[in-house]
Amino acid sequence: MSGLILCIIAALGAVTEAEPVNPLDTFFEEFAAKRAPIHHVSATFKETAFVGDDFFETEGKVLFVRPRRLLRQTVKPEPSSILIDDRTLYQYEPEVLQLVVEELEDRPEADLLFFGFDGNLSTLKDSYDISLFLVKDDPEAGQGVLIKPFTEDVVDAPFIEVNLYLRTKDYL
Repeated sequence: MSGLILCIIAALGAVTEAEPVNPLDTFFEEFAAKRAPIHHVSATFKETAFVGDDFFETEGKVLFVRPRRLLRQTVKPEPSSILIDDRTLYQYEPEVLQLVVEELEDRPEADLLFFGFDGNLSTLKDSYDISLFLVKDDPEAGQGVLIKPFTEDVVDAPFIEVNLYLRTKDYL
C-alpha cells in the first residue's frame, strides 16, 4: 500500500513541477499550424507612417510566395517595387530607372517581413518584444500581435511598433 501512495505522491509532484503554459508560445503554435498549408498570399495594403507631427500614407499590393519570396508594389503616393528573395532585396527606383540589390544577411527586419510564413519564429522572438492583444471593435479580427524592437534608442530602431490585426479563422 505504501508503494501505491509513493507513486501517487510522485505523480502529483511531477504535475506541480510542470512548466506553466506561456500564452505567446501557445499562440505561435496555433499561428504556425494555421499558416503551414499556405503557399501564397496576395493582398492590398494601406500603410501609415508617423514622423513627428507629420504622417505619410502608402497604398499598394503585396504578394508572398513560399519559400521566403515577397513582392511589394506601391501605387500611391508613387509607384515603386521591392522584391525580396530569401535574403536578397531588389528595389526598383523608377525616378532614376535603376535596380538596387542589397543582401539582408541575418538582420531581424528580414525575419519580420516573413512573419508567420516561414515557420521560424524563434529569431523574431529573440529580436523583438512581442505581445498579444484582443481586438474588440472588429468582429473578424479577434486578435492582434504587437511587435516592438528591444532597443532603447528609438533613433536606431527600424520602427517604433507594428500592430498586426489577425482574422480569427486563419490569422491572416
